[in-house]
Amino acid sequence: MGLPRNSLSLLFVSLFSVSIFGGGSFTFFTIAADDTNLVFKGCANQKFQDPSGVYLQNLKNLMSTLVSQSSQKTFSTTSSGEDPYAIMGLYQCRGDLTPSQCYTCVSKIPEMRDKLCGSAVAARVQLSGCYLRYEVVGFKQVPGTEFLYKVCGSSRARGTEFESSRDAAFNMAENGVKSGGGGGGGGSSLFYTGNYQSVYVLGQCEGDLAASDCGDCVKSAFETAKDDCGDSVSGQVYLHKCYISYSYYSNGVPTISSPSGTGAGAGAGTGTRQHAQRTVAIAVGGVAALGFIIGLGTVGFLVLLSQRATTNFTDHSTLSPTPSASGSKLFCPTSGLINAVKFNKISNANLKSRENHIHKSALGPDLSNSPLTRISMLKFVE
Repeated sequence: MGLPRNSLSLLFVSLFSVSIFGGGSFTFFTIAADDTNLVFKGCANQKFQDPSGVYLQNLKNLMSTLVSQSSQKTFSTTSSGEDPYAIMGLYQCRGDLTPSQCYTCVSKIPEMRDKLCGSAVAARVQLSGCYLRYEVVGFKQVPGTEFLYKVCGSSRARGTEFESSRDAAFNMAENGVKSGGGGGGGGSSLFYTGNYQSVYVLGQCEGDLAASDCGDCVKSAFETAKDDCGDSVSGQVYLHKCYISYSYYSNGVPTISSPSGTGAGAGAGTGTRQHAQRTVAIAVGGVAALGFIIGLGTVGFLVLLSQRATTNFTDHSTLSPTPSASGSKLFCPTSGLINAVKFNKISNANLKSRENHIHKSALGPDLSNSPLTRISMLKFVE
């Protein structure tokens, strides 16, 4: 039996922060630099209505095809099955990965997707070095510049030198993704790594995006980084069709293995890859906020607010961490959009060095100094 098309439109935003009480530890999401570590995941609330198993078999075939293709190229899109059971999907590897490294990254995702999203009709799993997303054919699409997720480093840089270097590096990357001036495996025109003075920057777009659209997408991501991360020395911003990452080194960008270029681009090979990993690690080492939108349709969103939040939102539940052997899980009893998101523990002392950067367009005033203990929700389904 087919899946009703009008039940598939769903777009949700999840911004979450957690505060602690007393002297105990609490749960927080962290990411290391390994290419196969989870950055974020988004799963549609709807599940396959599939007693015959046709959808799930098509999904299994899709995953197998994408994993196989990842050993040959760093981007591919395909579909599996016939309408009304067809499913489309794609993967994208970071531009500095070789096909072999790309395969290692992408091949981790199917099993992770099974555990994270189950029989969701659409999902995206983002790792440090690659991502894979799929959806039932017929899903309404969101703009390529739709905000998904960000992290901002907790350390701050002061003065105009940082701002001018950062802005120049951002402009270089915007032009680089359009012209192919960046380094990395394959020299893709939609991928750029480079540094300007003390700022190392990376930008990449989804492989089927036009060069001009890629430039616009990356520019939008950089604007978000400037607005939301401010003077943070590092950050990452993921939009639906592109992402950017940057790191500021007060003593100059270090040379790692093979040197990165200066100005026009970056060195290829091991040096570029390690710089890209290092940029991820630095940004996430000071992770201060988590938020993502998965482009799975039209409108619906969750927002975590502090106790001082206004009555513009309806309070539904209090976040309640439940301990487990390997960490903790957060459950939202009233929401079908958050399921057992697993977190790592961070001590009370470490928390004090981290700051909460809430996405301004969603929440308005900065709530970084408030104890974030409540979950509030507005949901709209077309």
